[in-house]
Amino acid sequence: MKKVFILLIFCVLIMGGLFFVFRTQPAPHIVLKDNAPITLPVHTLENQDFTYTKNFIGSVEAVQSVGIVPYLSAFLKEVYIQSGDEVTQGETLFLLDEKIPLANLNQAKEAVSQAFAKRENAKTYYERMKRTDSKAISKTDLEQAKSEYDEAEAAYQKALAAESQAQTMYNYTIIQAPISGWVGDITATVGEYLSPESKTLATIVRFSPVRLAFSVPMSVYKGDDLSDNNATLQVVLADKHILEFTKFKVARNNQADKTTDSLSFFIDVPNNQKLLMPGAFVEVRFLYPKTGILVNKNWITLTPTGAEATLLKNKLVEKQPVEIGTPIGTQYWIKSGLNAGDTIITVPVSPFQIGQPAKGIPQ
Repeated sequence: MKKVFILLIFCVLIMGGLFFVFRTQPAPHIVLKDNAPITLPVHTLENQDFTYTKNFIGSVEAVQSVGIVPYLSAFLKEVYIQSGDEVTQGETLFLLDEKIPLANLNQAKEAVSQAFAKRENAKTYYERMKRTDSKAISKTDLEQAKSEYDEAEAAYQKALAAESQAQTMYNYTIIQAPISGWVGDITATVGEYLSPESKTLATIVRFSPVRLAFSVPMSVYKGDDLSDNNATLQVVLADKHILEFTKFKVARNNQADKTTDSLSFFIDVPNNQKLLMPGAFVEVRFLYPKTGILVNKNWITLTPTGAEATLLKNKLVEKQPVEIGTPIGTQYWIKSGLNAGDTIITVPVSPFQIGQPAKGIPQ
């Protein structure tokens, strides 16, 4: 056991001696060539045509809707439509009981006939009195004939007005669609007594145009004019069907929504195909044709204050601050900081290489 212990001590002494010898040997001297340019892969930037998009979630709203109400009190006699029907302007929707309005109309017509007869008699008598020799009649008789004719004429005009009113009330028994569109819920049933103060019988929603409403957070809104003359508007439906519009006007509400800290926008678009249903949610896309610099995302470094690119300028490695827009696929749209003809370095460089000479190899 003692021999083993002595042998271990001997080995430790030998290893310590070898470590001391190697530590005291001078390190080999590496000589770097001063100002030797490093070689880096680069890419020369060019202007490109691309499409810049802005996407929002919106909803479809009716531009116009009309509630159908009766204009006179009567029993509901007929209902010619069902909820969900599509109707055209002037189409008959409901029929009210016409007995009383029809009786009033017939009475008014009879009154017109009687008033007309009296008017014609008074007119004939007055005309005859005017043609009679002034020596055969007195001035008072002529004035009396004129007064009777004027009264008959006034009574006739009053009867005509009453007939017109009675005709209007009779016409109100036929309730027609004021606009073309879709019929909503029908709330009345045949036999129900209705009045102008009772309730809305149904609501018709106009199907074209419709309104696309969407919001833009104040945090991202920069006063952009979404109504670019060259832009294309795409509306993506729930089934991924896409509608496109090239002429549109974006309107903005004048006040921000305090609860959501956003601005509300809307666009009225034609809906002749009737694919946009009020109440539905859609994706609203704005496509803007642009010409500019697109750079691979891997060639841009994001910093706490923005972004920067590494360029080869005058054969030196330099950092360049840039302003980037919304990503276009795997690339950044460079809004400012880079121009066509600039040479961008396509690999990461160390801080020690900034300002150093370099040679670019086109990638």
